[in-house]
Amino acid sequence: MLLAWNPDLTEQVLAGPIEPMTEGTVTDTAVLRELIHQARADAYAITAGEREDSASGLAAPVFDSSADVIGALAISGPTLRMPREQCEKWVDLLVGSAEQVTRTLGGRYPS
Repeated sequence: MLLAWNPDLTEQVLAGPIEPMTEGTVTDTAVLRELIHQARADAYAITAGEREDSASGLAAPVFDSSADVIGALAISGPTLRMPREQCEKWVDLLVGSAEQVTRTLGGRYPS
């Protein structure tokens, strides 16, 4: 999520090499670039098995008053209890909560 709004960090990561943490870690830079682009377009991301084999999660960005990403709200847990279908059910709630945190902090979304 943080890469989606930090182009400098994205380019550092994509300059690689990307070391896999699990068999599900995305190490192909073209694929990762597309996933980052999609996360920015959607304003959330869902992952499964990319950092921990049996862990899933979803995240949405939080912004400051300069529209810079300062963090993310995330939900994570065991993939057994959080398959992609379950994560998708929580997207609207998570994104809405991240928007509320952004507003509470006096933040704004990038234009």
